[in-house]
Parts: sequence; structure tokens; C-alpha cells
Amino acid sequence: MRPTILLTFAQSPHHDYLAALHAEVEQLRVALRPATDSGAIQLIVHTDSRNENIPQLLAQHPDQISIFHFGGHADSDSLAAEDGSIFVEGLADQLAIQSQLKLVFLNGCQTQAQVQHFFRQGIPIVLATTCSIADGEASHFAAQFYLAIAGRHSIRDAFQLAVGALKAKYQQYREVELPQYSVMRDTLSFENHWEELPWQLYVQEGREDVLDWQLRYPHGLTRLPSLQLDTDCLGRETELEELRTLLRESSKVVLVSGLGGMGKTTLAAGYLQWLRNDYDHIAWINSGDDLLTSFAFNEDLAKNLELPILENENAEDRFARLMNKLRNQPGRNLLVIDDAGDQVSAIAAHLPSGANWQVLVTSRLPLPDFREMKLGVLQPGDALRLFRLHFQEGTDDEVQDLLIEISYHTLTIEVMAKTLNRLNGLLTVPELLVILRERKLDDPRLQELVWTRHAEEERAIFFHLMKAFELAKLSEEEIWLMQQYSVLPAIPIEVKILADLLQQEPLALNRQVNGLNDKGWIGKQGRGLSMHRMVQEVLKYQRTPKEDELKNLMGALTKKMEIDDLKNPVIETLPWLVYATSLSYNLELLNIETPLTYQFWNNLANVLGLSGQYGKAAELLEYVLEKDLQSSTTDDFNVATTRSNLAIIYKSLGRFDDAEKLLQLILEEPDTTVTTPQRIVFINNLATVFSSLGKYNQASSLMELVVESTIQFFGFQHPKVAIAQSNLALVYRALARYDEAKNLLESALTIVIEVVGAEHPSVSRTQSHLALVYKSLGDFLKAAELMDQALRLDQQNFGDQHPLVALRQSNLALIYKAMGQYPQARDLLEKALESDIANFGPYHPNVTRDQSNLATVLNEIGLNDRAAEFMELALMSEIANYGPDHPSVNTFQSNLGAILLELGQFDRAEDLLNLAIAGDQARFGLHHPKLTAHHSNLARVYLAQHKYPEAEKLLMFALENDLHYFGLNHPRVAVRYANLAQVYVQQQQWVPASHALEQAVAIGSQTFGTDHPKTRTFVEGLDWVNSQLT
Repeated sequence: MRPTILLTFAQSPHHDYLAALHAEVEQLRVALRPATDSGAIQLIVHTDSRNENIPQLLAQHPDQISIFHFGGHADSDSLAAEDGSIFVEGLADQLAIQSQLKLVFLNGCQTQAQVQHFFRQGIPIVLATTCSIADGEASHFAAQFYLAIAGRHSIRDAFQLAVGALKAKYQQYREVELPQYSVMRDTLSFENHWEELPWQLYVQEGREDVLDWQLRYPHGLTRLPSLQLDTDCLGRETELEELRTLLRESSKVVLVSGLGGMGKTTLAAGYLQWLRNDYDHIAWINSGDDLLTSFAFNEDLAKNLELPILENENAEDRFARLMNKLRNQPGRNLLVIDDAGDQVSAIAAHLPSGANWQVLVTSRLPLPDFREMKLGVLQPGDALRLFRLHFQEGTDDEVQDLLIEISYHTLTIEVMAKTLNRLNGLLTVPELLVILRERKLDDPRLQELVWTRHAEEERAIFFHLMKAFELAKLSEEEIWLMQQYSVLPAIPIEVKILADLLQQEPLALNRQVNGLNDKGWIGKQGRGLSMHRMVQEVLKYQRTPKEDELKNLMGALTKKMEIDDLKNPVIETLPWLVYATSLSYNLELLNIETPLTYQFWNNLANVLGLSGQYGKAAELLEYVLEKDLQSSTTDDFNVATTRSNLAIIYKSLGRFDDAEKLLQLILEEPDTTVTTPQRIVFINNLATVFSSLGKYNQASSLMELVVESTIQFFGFQHPKVAIAQSNLALVYRALARYDEAKNLLESALTIVIEVVGAEHPSVSRTQSHLALVYKSLGDFLKAAELMDQALRLDQQNFGDQHPLVALRQSNLALIYKAMGQYPQARDLLEKALESDIANFGPYHPNVTRDQSNLATVLNEIGLNDRAAEFMELALMSEIANYGPDHPSVNTFQSNLGAILLELGQFDRAEDLLNLAIAGDQARFGLHHPKLTAHHSNLARVYLAQHKYPEAEKLLMFALENDLHYFGLNHPRVAVRYANLAQVYVQQQQWVPASHALEQAVAIGSQTFGTDHPKTRTFVEGLDWVNSQLT
């Protein structure tokens, strides 16, 4: 049972006027609001306390009151009420029957002597005053005390915090010793140890444990529904008890199932209202049209779990992060998934479980593998009581006949009762019964639709609701609003959000929404309102929404789905995705296909791609492209935009050839010059595809054009220029054009800092790219400095446990590895790995990245067995995440093969490397740069087994391949010459070994620099080989 706090106040006409008393009332309301809003307490505020009404208040709440508060004039034996004095002996007698009472707070002058009377009645704690108190000080002290109580502090700590706040504000209390409390043995004598402090906490001897009493209510990880338990859950007392038992005893997910409109959501919300204080954390997820999206992009859940939504983080990865974080929440916790479809079965194994979690699902479906509780109809008496809440006319027998006709269906009962009430006597209960028994709708076509589309148990419900809709005689404005609700998700939507979506004035819309709520067509849940799915279907039958009626909503969501490079697309678009996906489904269902529809779907597909839902995005864009090509009115630019967007999705799916073909089609149009900013985007997209295919020269040519054109259209200091420069720099880095890459990134960094400031998260991204270029240049100190700055900035913006911080730690570790600072590299990678496991669980791609990088460091310091363990884990996880044919799997196979070589496991190393070569060769072709690394590693395996011809053949192939892709002056080419020299050295072929090392030194000096560790290694090797020639 929720504790009750009773606040009483009196402005006695026989005493001086208390100017601050009204303010105290409001301050205490505000202080206790977190506890009242969460449902943790029942707050009763009485501002004109009298002798006659305080007994009534206490009688109305037997054994419920935990704190009794009085504010007003007082003296040693009474409280000054509006109608005279309330003598303390009588008040103590009345409070004695309150078995849950923990504290009496007497916030009036000189109330210390009253304490003994409360102690005699067994009341454990009294907060009283030792002298006269100033009006304003009394208000401030009380507000601070209750603010602490609402913040879940104990009575002991709340008193200490309130005294501290008093000392901080009022100079006369600055030197007061901070009191604890006074234990009273002799209730007739008082010893004031802190004469300067008016308030004292008195505790009856032996009841000191009550000082630790505190409000217990959950941290709401999402917005939680609230309702009036006695009216909204009327007749469901038995079901609530059954639900509590099931949740306590079952180790499975508990499912409340039943026909739509039975009250499943209300029962779950009622359970929360009843027992929420039994839990430490509660999350409520409205399933919407896509459960994974509803979880992944729930802003409240992201905020309260401190897991901000990341750019380009797909829904599956984000869901995994959220579940991992939920599992680690301490205490006793509850997750509710409302109105779930069969999608919940697919994710059930990943939901939090164990002793500290209970999971409750509501659904119309009888889902397997859950502990099911089927919700039936209300009992006749309860159904009558529910009906009478909304309509009082007609005899009970007449109403019972009506209830039998509508099968005691909860939603129908409310709608019928509210409809009769709004008709103001124009329709009686018997007349309504006659109409329903005729079983005829005004439109025979609708009657046939209901018969063919719904199972027998639902037909009568739909018929009754549709008849109620006909009888309601709603206005056109109300019907228009219901049409909007019918295509939005059946989740609570706040009026301010709805006004934004419908482009309506909020106050006027609020009146309309409340009117529909009063009539029973939409329901209120906390601050949001929603339309039941059955009512949505009824509306689409009765008044099917047309394009013109949905144009505001379509226009608003088309705009919401636009991705702007100058803004954070995660923050700007993903919170609206749940509304956009619902609208998209309904546009398809209603066969509304117009140019605006296609534009909306185009934008939606881009956001689906942003959230990692590439398959859905591709399907949507393929359909739009087909329609664009069929239409004679679609202009070329729209077709080009759709092709470009689809190409980017194909690229994300690894369909590089398909992506390239689409983008080439765009650029083969008659106008091949860059004449618009949009065309710049098309060229940039093609460049990124070329880069993914390893066609770096083609990519660089296009990106150079993009940079030049972006500067031309937007000016040099524009953020789009910085983005273009960064993209080109990444290609230059792949081509070993490090100085050019460095210059571009330094320019981009300057622009970004000037536009968004030095503390913006985008600064760290550019610093990180620049650091990696300096690493490639061999300037490890500068690289480490920049990466450290990026790391510190991300820690400042996101906190130590953010995934971006782990990424920076991993990159900084690779720099330390290149510097030979292996302990520092290992320490950073272990921190990154620990953080990513905490965020994502042990099998996430970020975790495999850390494990792989850590393995390479361990390999460098000779811990080859441990290195192999980490790389094995990384490979297994990557296969589980992506399947055996993913490019990253081949990379990890190659890396593991190189480590196994060090352990002398030549056969398995050879097998893994051949798998890597076969996979990437099938994917990218024979001459892709990725294959040269695999060939080089396999050559090392052959070299260790003295298979010199095989090793030489592979290394010659790798060398020729790198020369083809990168040209002579590239670091990779220098490394290939050095590797080839090893084959010759092993065979004591000193002349070709010397020639190969001479090339390595020459190229290394030019690309790495003469002081780079690799160049020095090449020089030392050449000197030794030349010594053998003499």
C-alpha cells in the first residue's frame, strides 16, 4: 500500500497573518512532486484545517498515513486552527490509530512540549520546535526536508540535509553544530543541546530504527502509465492478484492475452499502480508497429540507462546494448512490453531475466513459451458498475440486457456508456439495444467487410463499435482527428508531439483530443493519448482516410525523415521513426501512392538505413524506383535521387557492384557536369563505393571534384567542405598520399572548430582521422597527442563508458603499439574491451575489434598463446554476428593465421589463410588490395616450412598487386620488398635480397621517413645482407 503524507495548514484569524504560509503549501507540493508523479505516495493537502475536518481526514485514511504535517501558529499545548485551538492530547489520540505513522512534523512555534503526548501514544518520531520561528525560515526548512524525503532519503538524512540548507541560506545558523537527533527516555523533561537551532528531531527510545524509514519507489527507466486503480481497474481485483502470483512464481515471461479491448493494457498499468513500490527499476515499452525499433530508439530508456543513440548504430546492435545494460541494473526490476505482436517471441531469449527481473507482456496473440494468463470478460456486476461510471440513466435490468448483448466487452461498455451520455437523452438504453439487435450497419458493404475479415469472436465487437461510431454523430473536425490517430502507432502520444505532426495549434488540438477522450474514442495514459487498435480499424472502415486528409501528417513526417549533414541525424530523425513506420504501413494498406508518398518513402528508407535496417530500406527504395520509372510525370532528378539512396543501401549490404551500376547510371545522364549540390552528393556516393571496392584512384578523382564543387557552391568555411575534405583524406591515406591527407584534415579540423566550437563531438572524429594519418607518416608523438585529445574530448562529452571512448582508446593503443609502448597499448585495449563488453555484451563487433587489436599487441610481446585465444574469440563472434562469408571474417582468419604461425601451427594457419584468400577473392576479385595482406601472411607460413618457391610466388603476386593499386612510392610496396628479401635471405641469395632491400629502403625513406622504425629496420637488414656479399 502506498504511504500517505497528510499536509495540514491553518491561517488562524486570532493570530498574526503568516505571509509565507501559502508559499509553504506550494513549495511542499513541488518538493514532493517526484514522489506523487511516480505514484510512490498519496499526497493529501488541507489548507484550512479545523477541529471538525482533521478527524474526518484521519477517518477516511485509516492505517495509511505515514507522515502528519502541520504548518501554522502553535504553542506548547495546541495548534492554532481556523476555528480555534486543536489541543495536542486529542490530536495524539486520533493519530494513535494510524498504525503506519512514522513522523509528526509540527512546523509552528514552541511545539517541543507537545512531543510527550505523541510519544505516549506510541508515535516514534516528532519533529518539533524549541522556540519561536520566522515564517520564511519555517517554509524553507520544511521544503528542504520534504525535497529530501521525495529523493528517497531517510528521515535521519532528510533532517540533516534540511539543517544544512538552513545553514547555507541564513547567516545566523552558519556556526550551528550539525545535530543528529535526540533520543527521549523521560518524555516529561527536555534538554536542548542546540539552542541556536529551532528544529529538533525527537525519537522515542527503542524506536531509532524508524529514522531509517524512507520512501521506496522505482526509477522509471521510461515514462510509466498512471491511472485511478479503483475506477480504471474496476472488477479486476482477482486478476491483479493472479498476475502478482504469476510474476512472483514463474521464471518465464508472463503473458496477459485476450481479445482486443478486454483491458490488458489497463490491467498491466493497474499492476504498476498497485505494486510499483515493490520494484527498484521499471521500464514500459509500447510495442508499436516494430518492437525492436520501439526498444532501440526509446529516448527515455536511452537517457536513463546513459546509452545515447549512436550514429550508424543499427537497431539490433542497439537492442543488444540496451538488454545488456538492463540485465546489470541492481535490485528487483520489472519490464512491461505492451501490445506485443509475434516479434516478441523472436527476442524473448534476449530479454533481461534472472532473480532480479520480471517480464510482463500483453498481447492479443497466444504466444508460445510464455506463462499465459488469459484475460476474460468482466463479471456482470462489475460490468454494470463500469457502465454506471459513465452513464446513470436506465434501469439496472435494462443495462444488464445491453451488457449481455455486447458480451461484457470492456472497451465496448465504455464506448456505449459514453455515447449515451453525450447524446443527452436522445437515445435510451432500450432503444440502443433494439438498434444493436438489428445487427445492421448503415453501409451494407461494411457489414460484409467485418464478416469476411474477422474471426467469429471479433465480429460482434466490431459491429458494436461501428454502430456506436454511427450513433456518436461526431463532427468533421473530430473525424479528421480520429483519421490521423488511425494511421499513427497505437501508443500514447503527447499533444505537443501530435500538434507538431499535424501542424495544428496545440491548445485548440488539446480541446479536441480531450473531447474525444471524454467520448471514449481515445484513451489517456499519463500525459499521452492513444487510440485502441480496434478503434483504429473501425475508423478505417467507417471513414477511410484519403490522401488529402493525411497531407499534413505526410508532409510533416517527410520533413522529419530528411537527413541533414549539418545536424545530428540520430537526434533529428530516429525519435520520429516509430510514427513514420506506422504511417508507411498504413499508406500501403490504404493504397495511397502519390508523389508525396514516394518522397516520404525515399526519406524513410534513408533513416531505416541509418538505423541499420538495410533490408527494409532496400525493399522500400526498390519499390519507389520501380514506380518512378513507370511514371511519365516523375522527373529525372527524383529517379536519380532514388537510385543514389538505393546505391548507398546496397553498399551497406555489401552489394558494391549493384551500387556502382546505379550510380554510374546517374552520371551517364546527358548532363554529366557538376551543376547542382545534389549532383555533388551523387558523385560523392559513387566515390565511397569505389573506395569500398578498393578502387582508390577512381575514388580520389571523384572526391577531388566533390571538394572543389562543394567549395564553389557553399564557400570554403562551410561544414560540408569539412566533410568532403575528410572523405578525400581517408582515400588519400589509403593511397599513401599522407601529406595531402594531413593538409586536408587540418583544414577540415579548422573549419569544424570555427563552425561548432572546439568542444563539439565532431571535432574528436576529425582529430582521430588526423592522428591516424600522422601514425602513417611515422610521427607517432603527434599522432598520440591528437588521439589523446580526441579521447579526452569524448570522455568529456559522453563519459568514460561510452563506445566512442572505447574506439579512441583502441586507436590510441595501436599508435602506442607502433611506438613500441606495448604496456600502455595493452592497458588501453583492456579498458576498451571491458567497456565494450559492459555496453554490448561479449559478442558484439566492437568487442571483436578490441579482442583482435589486443591479440596483435600480445603477439608483439611474445604472449602468443594468449593472443591466439583472443583472436579465436574474435573470429567465433564475428562468424556468429555476420556469418562465415563476411569480409571481416576473412580479415580475422588472416590475422589468426599469422599468430598461429608464431605458435608453429602451420597446417591450421595455412587453412585459415586459404579461406581468407578464397573469400575475399570471390567478393572483390583477384587483385583487390585486401588479398595482398592474406598472400603475404601465407607466404610467411610457407617460408617457415622452407617452401621457398611457393612463398616467393605469393610475395611476387602481392608486390605486383600493390604496385598496380598504389604505385611504386607506397609504404605497402616497401613492406612487400622487405618480405620478398626474407625469402632470398633464407636461400642465401644475397644479390636479389640486397636489391629488394634497397628498394624497401628507398621507398621507406620517402614514404615513412628516414627516422621511422620500419625504415631503420630496412636499413639494418640491407647492411647485414651487404656484409654477406663481402
